[in-house]
Amino acid sequence: MESLKDIIKAVNGYAENLSHVSISGITTDTREDCSGKLFIPLKGVNFNGHDYIETALKKGAVAALSEKELLHNSDKIIKVKDTLDAYGKIAKYFIERDKIKIIAITGTAGKTTVKELLKHVTGFKGTEKNFNNLIGVPKTILENVFQDKKSDFLIMELGVNCKGEMEKLRDITTPEFVLITNIGFGHLEGFGSVDDVFNEKLKIVYGNSNLEKCILNQSVFKKIEGKKNRNIFKLFGEKEGADAVLLSSVSDFEKGNFIEFSYKNEKLKIHSKLLGTFNALNVLSVFLTAVELGFDKHEIISKTETFKPVKMRCEVYKSEKGVRIINDCYNANFDSFKSAITLFDSVNVIGKKYLVMGDMFELGDMSAELHKQLGKIVSLTGIDYVLCYGDLTGNIVENINGKSRFVKRFKNKSEITDFLNKNLKPEDAVLVKASRAVQFEEITEGIK
Repeated sequence: MESLKDIIKAVNGYAENLSHVSISGITTDTREDCSGKLFIPLKGVNFNGHDYIETALKKGAVAALSEKELLHNSDKIIKVKDTLDAYGKIAKYFIERDKIKIIAITGTAGKTTVKELLKHVTGFKGTEKNFNNLIGVPKTILENVFQDKKSDFLIMELGVNCKGEMEKLRDITTPEFVLITNIGFGHLEGFGSVDDVFNEKLKIVYGNSNLEKCILNQSVFKKIEGKKNRNIFKLFGEKEGADAVLLSSVSDFEKGNFIEFSYKNEKLKIHSKLLGTFNALNVLSVFLTAVELGFDKHEIISKTETFKPVKMRCEVYKSEKGVRIINDCYNANFDSFKSAITLFDSVNVIGKKYLVMGDMFELGDMSAELHKQLGKIVSLTGIDYVLCYGDLTGNIVENINGKSRFVKRFKNKSEITDFLNKNLKPEDAVLVKASRAVQFEEITEGIK
């Protein structure tokens, strides 16, 4: 149980007579159990949680935050200026009170895989699902606070869609450890340019007085070198000068990814189930982070080798017929799409290779150009079949050299599934990738 007295102070709120009240938890959803909890009404595009305050109180909530006056139950209301801001301030209060150390992970691609791998290696708790925004981050922190066994370390995935969000997430979490996977062409609709994305992501470093170590991609560090103390940074990459240097990454559908890298003048090997050079770099980022957290390097390697890919994120499995499928349809941006295509082209397959491509969203004014670039990238590969669906994929198809391969844009997803099931043979392989909203899992689930 936690007293409301300090929470009211943390959010700079006003309440008539709630300082003596204790709560057993915090909720933002009246569909959950509200008994004994503080209800925080949040606002979205199509809803306003303030409309459900009375419902929450009827379901047993002992108090609620509110931006407006209530005609009834005013004695159970904590008046605040902004409920979302207050939600973050409550999370920040408990981080500071309980001295919870935060490990924050951000980047354009690979955040969730890196987060889950780091959780697997360290055993620390952290973000579940995709709770990486101004709602999901406080939710994760507060769920830990109200559990019987609190974690002293929390691994937090931080995602941003527009300017100003990272600064708010930084101020809530004030992470001691920061891991930046990469920075590239993602969420351009909310930023405008890659430079703007870069500047936004780096706010997790600048202005963070708690920062002890920042583990980041060597390519990112080049842009900020000289602006910060080099001792704070631990670098992973493919060139000399990094603390962990990727020497080789060889992927095989059956055997996995054979990774060799150097660390402190020692050559080390990891046999990972995560395919591709981009995933080898993700593995190195976790290795460096875990070392900085005090874990033994051999223990890190051993646990890394037992980790399985996150569902729909470069997930590899066989269909009923025996066809190899790379299910990478959870999300897509230009950098992750390019990496997936490069991986698919490099892996040996006895039969034919089928690439199923869908739209990439949130790319703003660069959307058409980046889809065209994907088409040019595909043209340089040995991929046999390219099957596209989506309004933006016309830009891809128009820029693929189709003379040496089958290229077609389909009217709907079911047509693609039917085409695959009629043509695929057991020795073939399929890569399926698109942005989340395209829901390409409908295709992967339909492949026989």
